[in-house]
Amino acid sequence: MDKIIFKSTKQKLTVQVILLVISVAFISFGAYRGEAKTVFTKAMNLCLECVKVCPTKAISVNWGPEKMKLLEKAHELNKNKTTKSVN
Repeated sequence: MDKIIFKSTKQKLTVQVILLVISVAFISFGAYRGEAKTVFTKAMNLCLECVKVCPTKAISVNWGPEKMKLLEKAHELNKNKTTKSVN
């Protein structure tokens, strides 16, 4: 892939600032829509799926009581979201 060559450092800085502003705008928009909660829920489910499907039991989790409450809350949130989308 060819490198983009800027004629000056000012031009490069301008492009970097524009990309930074655009990225902050998209992150803010996603947070406004509640996407952070969705990402967290999907990440929790993905991690738990890896542990669940490990055939050799090489991956294991020693859950304490506080982590079990977090797991149950994430499961409830996911279940409620699925129920709402079906109805």
